[in-house]
Amino acid sequence: MHLPWLARAALIVLLAHVVPFAPTYAQDARATRPLSGRVTEEGSGAPATQVQIVLGGVALGSTRDDGTYSVRIPNGAVTVTFRRIGFVRSDLAVAANVSTLDVVLRRDLLRLSEMVVTGQATGIERRNAATAIASVSAAELNRVPAPSVETMLAGRVPGAEISSNSGAPGGGNQVRLRGISTVIGAATPLYVVDGVIISDATIAPGVFAVTGSSANPVVGGRQDNASNRVADLDPNSIERIEVLKGATAASIYGSRANNGVVLITTKRGNLGKPAYTFTQRFGRPEVARTIGLRRFNSQADAIATFGPAVGALWKEGAFFDHEREVYGETPTSWESIMSVSGGSNDTRYFASGLLKDDGGIIANTGYRKQSLTVGLDQNISS
Repeated sequence: MHLPWLARAALIVLLAHVVPFAPTYAQDARATRPLSGRVTEEGSGAPATQVQIVLGGVALGSTRDDGTYSVRIPNGAVTVTFRRIGFVRSDLAVAANVSTLDVVLRRDLLRLSEMVVTGQATGIERRNAATAIASVSAAELNRVPAPSVETMLAGRVPGAEISSNSGAPGGGNQVRLRGISTVIGAATPLYVVDGVIISDATIAPGVFAVTGSSANPVVGGRQDNASNRVADLDPNSIERIEVLKGATAASIYGSRANNGVVLITTKRGNLGKPAYTFTQRFGRPEVARTIGLRRFNSQADAIATFGPAVGALWKEGAFFDHEREVYGETPTSWESIMSVSGGSNDTRYFASGLLKDDGGIIANTGYRKQSLTVGLDQNISS
């Protein structure tokens, strides 16, 4: 190829300026420097664990149990992001000569910075969400003991109608997020646990069939104190719950999400040494309110109230508490919970076990539950 002498001269000058600097630029891009420090919570000064350190959308690491961290960042001035669910994200500029940086995170009381699922996108910040998404954290769930996840959601999801089928321990619940939208189909929401759709079918224990106390299978099935499959989940192994009440959830899960979606995320293992947690609860149930008894001082008062037929039954000083006979049980209820979590950079684990026994205030009623949850995260390769 023949180039004019002016073009050849310009090309030589350009190569003379570019070639010497190319190796230097590549070397600076590969060079890194250490950055360490401690992340604490604003106000209390408590160490903030599981805080992600992100640079340019790439996670560099996370804080340890004591809130300390140690990562490597490129040379030169960079902007490092510290973020964790429940806290306001902090974007800090790190100068080229800074190797130690302590960070204080402020709690996000309005939870505008947390990532939620909307149905139009798999993840978006709450401040940018166009629809209402209700989120319930693990701290809110385990604040009050409850037999099932459905019971724990009662009163914590705005607009959700959650009612119990019976007052017996372990009785099933009905959850309505958007009202009844079908004539022949189920009106319950779709339950998704860690991205897997689970069944919420009703399981009848068959008490009426065994005892023969109800000859009508329809009525007996409705009043058989049936429980839902979602009650099998251990509430203590749940990290957070997101409730999608809008119709946009159908764009992800199809027509099964017509009644809303309940997204359940379970706990995962954390980096660090094994951490054990044990909880023991004891209680004794008893009837909260009774109708009360009316005791007549004379036979004439009883006949005036209930008619002449009562006259033969009334006796002086007769007093029989039917409510006490039916609802007079006061058994001991107990619950034992144990969990362990930990891991390294390549392997993280979480295991939780639950034993629960709730007695009923009516004889021969109660609720027993055994649950085991195991989660294992393994990084095979990059």
